[in-house]
Amino acid sequence: MKQPEICYVRPEDVTGDVLWLQKAEAHHLVHVLRKRARDPFVAVDGLGTAYACEIARPTKDGLEARIMRKSYGMGEPAFCLTLALAVPKPDRLEWAVEKGTELGIAGIVPLLTQRTVLPAQRVKAGRLHKVSVAAMKQCRRSRLPVIESPRSLAEVCARATDADLKLIAHEKETRRSIEGVISALRRDGGTTTVTAGILCIGPEGGFTAEEVAMAEAHGFMAVTLGCRRLRVETAAVAATALVMEKMGELG
Repeated sequence: MKQPEICYVRPEDVTGDVLWLQKAEAHHLVHVLRKRARDPFVAVDGLGTAYACEIARPTKDGLEARIMRKSYGMGEPAFCLTLALAVPKPDRLEWAVEKGTELGIAGIVPLLTQRTVLPAQRVKAGRLHKVSVAAMKQCRRSRLPVIESPRSLAEVCARATDADLKLIAHEKETRRSIEGVISALRRDGGTTTVTAGILCIGPEGGFTAEEVAMAEAHGFMAVTLGCRRLRVETAAVAATALVMEKMGELG
């Protein structure tokens, strides 16, 4: 049986047992997918709530729908991973946001490092929001990752006090792997108490030795991603997939 289509509804457009889809979402549902009155669909609000709906009243400005029932946490992992990645070119950052959203990350922090080339002004929050909304709908999640404003590595380290798992990818690290760190957690009492983590990915020139030392002083563990040098967005997606798989969220 075909699953209902997923649409995005802004939280402020939900009132009681009725919701309103904005024009772009309504257009896709009615004019692209050819849905009609009383056809079912699912609307997600990006905050974790999914609404099973049926179309009530399409208009030229949007669409009114009746909420039949709602659920919480659809498609969401139990483990909350924040991805902090050095700012790459805009199209590559968008790709990393898209794939990270599909893999289940809870937050994204564009990272400013000593070797970051592009300025923070190149990070377009509105565009990244649109990319993450599309990815959320495609992978049938109900929560959008929180996309923060660009921050320095020092800020990220200082704010990572609630993370149980703190990883920083470093090309000079040759022995400690993501799998090894998480396997050690299992030996020391299991991963059930590990609910949140943060993963830092540096620029293509890598983190400096001083940056890695600072992160380690804040409880981060340097890990290797293998012998090949990866682009920022490739490293971000590969490392995210490894963490989520080892935490039981993939496969």
